[in-house]
Amino acid sequence: MSEQPDRSPLQPATPESPAPFRKPVQSFSGLARNPEFLETLAAAVSRGSASGQPLKRERRPRRPSLLALAAVGALLLVLAREHGWWPWSVEGTVPQVFHGTWATSAERYADRGFVITGDSLQLLTGPGRGLTYPIVGVRTDAERDATLYTLYYRDGGLDMSMRLHLEPDTTIHLVSLPLVAWTKIP
Repeated sequence: MSEQPDRSPLQPATPESPAPFRKPVQSFSGLARNPEFLETLAAAVSRGSASGQPLKRERRPRRPSLLALAAVGALLLVLAREHGWWPWSVEGTVPQVFHGTWATSAERYADRGFVITGDSLQLLTGPGRGLTYPIVGVRTDAERDATLYTLYYRDGGLDMSMRLHLEPDTTIHLVSLPLVAWTKIP
């Protein structure tokens, strides 16, 4: 045997020197039986959970995001109510001046009309035909010399509206048909 120079086990082997001794790689099953590995693993787990409970993922508090969402929702509700975007913001009852049957002298709508009561709106769609809807609210808005009224009624599950101007001489003009005058039939 020849004498070899001293070298550290971490130094790579040179072609003329034999390879240093290396520990064989263990499989997981070999590690599971290794007491040194098990002690290291147990120490790591006990450091992470002093109470002995399993480790749980920390959750960030959601309070700031929920508060911001609630503030935005409240702002939207206030804006919707102030600007009349939804029928639930409607207040009031149908004024007595609207109660009755309304017709026009315009040829195109001679067989049409509507009947307004305190709680319903009937749209006359032809001779002997009509559709009746419950009125769910009324809104008034002053505008120039006429007053703008909006009647909210329900058609099945849909909320609908009919906007009309009441003139001083108790003539009605629908906003959708401003040139047609509707008068109450005595």
